[in-house]
Amino acid sequence: MAKAEKKRMKEAMSQPAAQIQGVPQRPRPNPDVPMTETERNELIGQINSLTPTQSEGIIKIVAEHAKQDEGQNYTFELTQLPVIVTRNLEAYVKKCIAENEKKRRRKEQDARRRKQKKDSKDPKSPMSEMTGNPPVQQV
Repeated sequence: MAKAEKKRMKEAMSQPAAQIQGVPQRPRPNPDVPMTETERNELIGQINSLTPTQSEGIIKIVAEHAKQDEGQNYTFELTQLPVIVTRNLEAYVKKCIAENEKKRRRKEQDARRRKQKKDSKDPKSPMSEMTGNPPVQQV
């Protein structure tokens, strides 16, 4: 790779995605605009898909606006939270969902790699023929 090309790539990597030419910028919700009912319903569904550890982060965000019962459970209504809190909650949940998706894809890739590695070592496998390993003859 030429030095000029490396330098250009390094500069592009240091810029936010919105500034890189050709990358569409996603509109960010205005923290002062209340959530629509559709956004609230989507957020509720996403909150329910979080891990228990991630749910602790939600508690930290809404703790001063939520009611706590005797069993250490918190209850809150999204419609009763201040707009800035709901938008912060939305941002946190989206970040968690993205992390979970990344982990899920990584697990799938690792499983495929392990299977391919296993198949390439198995002499009865059709993969061994494709990799050039001679089939093992049983005596």
